[in-house]
Amino acid sequence: MYVLSFRQLDELLQLTSGAGWAVVGARRLEPGAFADSGASVAVVDARGSFADGLDAMRALAPEVERAGAALLALVSHRDAGAIGSVHEAGATHFLLSPAGEGEFVHAIRFAERFAERLGRRGTPSLGRRRGDPVAVAAVGDAVRRWAAGRLAAGRPVVAARAALASFDLVNSAHGRAAGDLILDEAAERLRSVADELFAGEAMVARGSGPEFLLAGDGARASGEALSARIADALTRPFGRALVGARVGAASSRPGEDAGALLRRAGDALGPAEEGGAIEELAVELHHAIGGGQIGVLFQPQVEIASGRIVGVEALARWEHPKRGTVGADALFMAAERAGLAAALSEHVQGVALREAARWPAALDALRLSINVTAEDLAGADFADRLLARVEEAGFPRARLTVEVTETGLIADLDRAGALLGRLREAGCRTAIDDFGTGYSSLAYLNALPLDYLKVDKALVRGVERDGRERVVAQGVLALARSLGLHVVAEGVETEAQRDLLAAHGCELYQGFLCAGAVSVGELVGLVSS
Repeated sequence: MYVLSFRQLDELLQLTSGAGWAVVGARRLEPGAFADSGASVAVVDARGSFADGLDAMRALAPEVERAGAALLALVSHRDAGAIGSVHEAGATHFLLSPAGEGEFVHAIRFAERFAERLGRRGTPSLGRRRGDPVAVAAVGDAVRRWAAGRLAAGRPVVAARAALASFDLVNSAHGRAAGDLILDEAAERLRSVADELFAGEAMVARGSGPEFLLAGDGARASGEALSARIADALTRPFGRALVGARVGAASSRPGEDAGALLRRAGDALGPAEEGGAIEELAVELHHAIGGGQIGVLFQPQVEIASGRIVGVEALARWEHPKRGTVGADALFMAAERAGLAAALSEHVQGVALREAARWPAALDALRLSINVTAEDLAGADFADRLLARVEEAGFPRARLTVEVTETGLIADLDRAGALLGRLREAGCRTAIDDFGTGYSSLAYLNALPLDYLKVDKALVRGVERDGRERVVAQGVLALARSLGLHVVAEGVETEAQRDLLAAHGCELYQGFLCAGAVSVGELVGLVSS
């Protein structure tokens, strides 16, 4: 790793070398120093010296690009509004300060993984990673002690246990190194949940195997709220891997000790289902795709200035004859297990296009957004096949937006850019979906021809908060404006969120403030009201 810092080099060298990386450090930029280092990641510390940092990024960017490496910019929160300049200078990733040691280490890991996807040689990041922040043998006791201290002081505690489902299949399918990375990222997601819900009044720890413990201030969140947030965090894709999660939570009772509280959280977790529900769904998926069980609903996208519904996103739903409605997360998880992810993606795209082509006149002006995956973009003929489905369905290309989810790493950005460019030439529009979900690669914005940036709901929640979260959200919106991208905010639930987003240039939103995913009949009612 190459680290350039004008003011805090010693601190960064201590952090990176302590985490296990071999580091070349510098306080000023020397021509050719990065190339000579053989590093896969260049870190430029622009904190406290933003102009010098930008100059260094501009100088380093060509070397970094030639090497197939990543350029991580460290930026002070007071400069967050200038993230667009960091992007223009050639950075592929950024981290806003103040940030914790764990956030810094994980930012490097994400940048390093990006470089590896570009074909970097050298030791994989896992070979150099630091150990778990809490020793595995002691984590359960650490959480118990934390909860016991609060309970002894008469303060309420909420506790949760979470387990990644069918994790052995992840190791089998993707390798143990990938499994370890998923465990690291899962822990980081839970730390983010704890920080958002409890503002630091919490403890997160690894348990045995793919299990985690979390305890927090019971005055800030209920067991139900905590369980829902953890489930949301752990069921999002981990790169190209999809895993399920079981979550159990409990709130403390008067006179209850920490051991009893954690046992109740464990009881709420329940045993793993025999054979695994996801595996059972995977077996049944072949029949479901051909048997008409998988359809779509449509979530409205609203123009903030006028309040009009101007488009929809198509979301997959499986009407299972025994289990009832199965949502998109579990559906695609099952498809991954069955090796049918690409087939399912094409099926859902086709269903959405055919339904939209038959919309009644009241919906004739709406745009349709369909989702494609990183795996879809790996196919050289993807654009031609998608355009053929559009033609077959009879839906106008000019009203179609193709959304690429940011949670899946795109291995070949040049090819993906060419494919999306082909779609734009044919009249479609393109978008990056879920921007801001941990792996926020500025390289995507550089390499991909885009019309829309869809801001993830985690950033939308942050716009209401004071401090760093609001600054990050504002910085992303400013970056989108500087690149000429239309912004769609996801997960908008309150008028306050909508109004704050509008004040910073957001044009469109979707979320429960308007409606969730609805049928065509319900959509007609919403548009006509």
